[in-house]
Amino acid sequence: MKNLKRFSKYSILSLLAIVLISCSAEDGMDGAVGPQGPAGIDGINGADGEDGNANVMASEWIPSGFSNDPQSFSDGFGVDDPRFTQDVIDSSAILAYGRQDTFIVNLPDTVSGIIYNFTFGIGNIFFEGYNETGSDVVFNRFDSFRYVIIPATVTEKNSHPDFSKMPYEEVMDYFDLDY
Repeated sequence: MKNLKRFSKYSILSLLAIVLISCSAEDGMDGAVGPQGPAGIDGINGADGEDGNANVMASEWIPSGFSNDPQSFSDGFGVDDPRFTQDVIDSSAILAYGRQDTFIVNLPDTVSGIIYNFTFGIGNIFFEGYNETGSDVVFNRFDSFRYVIIPATVTEKNSHPDFSKMPYEEVMDYFDLDY
């Protein structure tokens, strides 16, 4: 009797093993595809943004704030901009340009001993002119100025050019910015 129970038990286990091993995913028909789920709701994970320019920030053209009076050494003017945070200053490339009519050059720029440059700090940028000639000059080479802030996420990648060496038009085209 004991042998019969053991034989029955092993027979059932063997039969079950054979059935399980012989089944495969390819057997049978696939079920019908279910309906498409609803679209996600904007605002939960944020709305889709526009294709952009890697969060590059560019100012409008700023009219020159240089004095119309002759200066013997230097002149300058500042522009307040809260985008100049410590994080931006520490990790971004900041470019500046001077414009006279349609003529645009990268700063710093030097012509005949007159140097145009820029500096920046938290909350502002300062455009400055230096006179190395020793005579009085009017800093009027440019009638307006503009600056561009390129975040570190763009400048860290090896595939990007050195923006500081690119002409103004190439930088604007690279980031698809208005001239």
